[in-house]
Amino acid sequence: MSSNIWHEITEDTRKLLITNENPKSSNLKTFRCEEKHENLRRSVIILESPECVIVNLFYHPKIEFGNLKGMPENLPNLEVLFIRNQEFPNLIGLPKNLPKLKNLTVVSSSLKNLKGIPYELPSLERFKIDNVPLESIKYMPKSIPRLKTIRITRTNIETLEYFPANAPVLQEIHLVRNKLISLKGIPSEIPFLKKLNVFYNQITSLEHLPSKFNKRYLSDRDKQKLIRNPHSIKLERNIEIFVWNNPIRTLSGIKFPDFFKRIIHYEDYYKNFQLCPIAIKLIDDYHDKKIRQETYKVNMSTDELITHAMIKDPAKYDAIVEFYSKTPMELAQQYIENPKSLSEGDIERLGWEGGYEVRQLLESNFSPENHLLNVISQRLTHKLPSGFSILK
Repeated sequence: MSSNIWHEITEDTRKLLITNENPKSSNLKTFRCEEKHENLRRSVIILESPECVIVNLFYHPKIEFGNLKGMPENLPNLEVLFIRNQEFPNLIGLPKNLPKLKNLTVVSSSLKNLKGIPYELPSLERFKIDNVPLESIKYMPKSIPRLKTIRITRTNIETLEYFPANAPVLQEIHLVRNKLISLKGIPSEIPFLKKLNVFYNQITSLEHLPSKFNKRYLSDRDKQKLIRNPHSIKLERNIEIFVWNNPIRTLSGIKFPDFFKRIIHYEDYYKNFQLCPIAIKLIDDYHDKKIRQETYKVNMSTDELITHAMIKDPAKYDAIVEFYSKTPMELAQQYIENPKSLSEGDIERLGWEGGYEVRQLLESNFSPENHLLNVISQRLTHKLPSGFSILK
């Protein structure tokens, strides 16, 4: 890679855009590369500043770019790095010393892995990957003490293995339109989390939803006061969790009680999921129309409405909690020990919710003729147009 491609980048560079596009069709306000300037229609907000260095590889069609090699090894003042429309499969060549980098964005590129990203990004606040064929978040920085927002959208990632375990001030997680099948990998404790968005994935369980947040919970005294008068306290709501458009088949394993209450309180939520018929009936029974009409007549917060409904008929709420008190794996283990100990609802849940791990466990303990094993296997089998079948 020719060294003059990066000649504008110096140790004083604060903002940097690396792109590859025809400036006449771009929405950037100004391109500046190799003394060429083009006035365009719109601008990217973070790049409006005239101090932004723009390296447009469109001007170097004869050179094949496979990575970022050739960039300066040390960019001590770089705060914003924006990479788009590139053919880089990884980030090899990215400077290792980026002590002031606050915003790292890669969009609409060929990025397949994060190899080459620095191990430490002490000042990083925003990390964004969008519209790239990323297959894994392996090589994510291990030390990102100031990270506030992580946004990984429209990628091919299926798991959250290697998700940052130590991001003490993380506030927002956006994982939209990927291929995630589980939330496993997200830390169970995220003290300052305000928003978790996992729209449009393939998540079937919320078992690994974070459980501890920076949230004001009621004291014992306040709980007693609320029981006596459900209108007296407005519960604090400062966390937003979005899980719509996922094939969620179970509500077991949710360790965040307030979120569990909200799911079963809102028909738009639980009927958007793929819960088993017995569960739907239990929740519909809890949604007594008279109780709902009565609670909506008064001006109450969402939390008060939920609590009011629970107090009106606690047995119905408790029945839902009990129904989902065990995970599919726990039910499978109980089934192995004593098949007759499971209720009709437990059996339905196991057949409806059991995934690959449950299937493997049952296969190692029962013959292929086992009815429950066959129910799970049939659900997990996908028929191809050729006539062959594969596990989904």
